[in-house]
Amino acid sequence: MKRAITISLLFFLSITTLSQNSGWIVLNSVPVASALNDIFAFNSQTAIAVGNNGIIIKTANGGDTWTALEVTSNVNLYSIYFVNSQIGWIAGNDRTILKTTNGGESWFQQFSTMSNRHAKDIFFINENTGWFVCRDDWFTSIAIVYSTNDGGNSWSSHLTGSSWNYNSICFVSAIQGLIVGGGGNIFKSNDGEAVGLKKQVILQTI
Repeated sequence: MKRAITISLLFFLSITTLSQNSGWIVLNSVPVASALNDIFAFNSQTAIAVGNNGIIIKTANGGDTWTALEVTSNVNLYSIYFVNSQIGWIAGNDRTILKTTNGGESWFQQFSTMSNRHAKDIFFINENTGWFVCRDDWFTSIAIVYSTNDGGNSWSSHLTGSSWNYNSICFVSAIQGLIVGGGGNIFKSNDGEAVGLKKQVILQTI
């Protein structure tokens, strides 16, 4: 038993030393036990994180303390993105898309939910134009890209024909964007239209 305690203590001290030497500090003030999946930082003091079971938490003091925000959904939330200090979106399971216009203090459902169609990542280039990626496991098990040109009030779906999971999406303009997904695949949009990924080119398959 003494040997086991000694080994456990040495392991703990090693992990603590490693954490300190790496420059990362474990924050013990997070008020939730559910997995956290994504975080958006506005500056060095303010950030919002999202996670499983509809968790949304916010810090305004560099992570020293966190506050649970209004929860409008109990599904797993995977992605959060803001275009300014007030307007942002969250994407999650069952095609859940939440929007805030007051810096995350309150959120409202912006898209009709659909079981087995799970939104994994969301991205906007301004207050109006954005995209999110999800996978439809109902009948065809294909990846889908949704796009909006009115701030998320309405969305258009684009069937891509890919059976790979799409995990992350990013755009540099209304016509140039990238998606990464399963199988080491990277997809690129250069279609010249702001409505989404109508054309796809596989850049690399690992």
